[in-house]
Amino acid sequence: MTFEQGRFVGKPVVITADPTCCSGSRATVGNGTGGERFFLLKNLIVKNSHAGQNQQRQYGLDARRSMSSEERANASEVICRKFLRSRFFFSAERIGIYLSTWDEVDTDEIILRAWRAKKEIFAPVIDDRDHLQFCSLRPDSRIETRSFGIFEPVNESRIDARQLDVVVTPLTAFDSNRHRVGMGSGYYDRCFHFQNRFTGWKKPKLVGLSFSCQQVEEIALNRWDIPLYTVFTE
Repeated sequence: MTFEQGRFVGKPVVITADPTCCSGSRATVGNGTGGERFFLLKNLIVKNSHAGQNQQRQYGLDARRSMSSEERANASEVICRKFLRSRFFFSAERIGIYLSTWDEVDTDEIILRAWRAKKEIFAPVIDDRDHLQFCSLRPDSRIETRSFGIFEPVNESRIDARQLDVVVTPLTAFDSNRHRVGMGSGYYDRCFHFQNRFTGWKKPKLVGLSFSCQQVEEIALNRWDIPLYTVFTE
């Protein structure tokens, strides 16, 4: 399946157990509550500024999976429009961006607009050494589903992460200080560790896309965590 053939037909949905039981999975079905029950949960979890990242990760996953398909689609449209109007998009020639799964902010429109603007797109892939790399993505790129239901292009050229201008990262939770919680494997933090080691390094700019219901009060940081430049929400 190529990107053009499959990405806009519809996201695959794998129905597994209840979302509250699947802390690491990116392939569970939402409960359709529209996020209402998570306002109560937020009072219990988010106001504890020292809540562990595992707890914050589960909160963010449950919150976004509680949204209906229509809510996610409408919010994704607003979020992507904000990014497309930002300096991060206009100034970038090489963009790293994740291929979204069903419960994440949908990145398809950003990818399409970037191609129309003659920008180069690179998608994250996990190599045989379990390292994050970025692989060229074109309309005819062959796409395969890998671990955790993540989409990856195959047999495409790769680029050094330092050569990217901006990287649009997935996340499960974020706070007002632009800190993010990912899926817990640390791929992005390891890939961009040079930004912690070399404070003068300006590229790439890491930005996040997230639904506002995934915001927490404060993320308890690890020393290796890489902050974002900004987070776009609806």
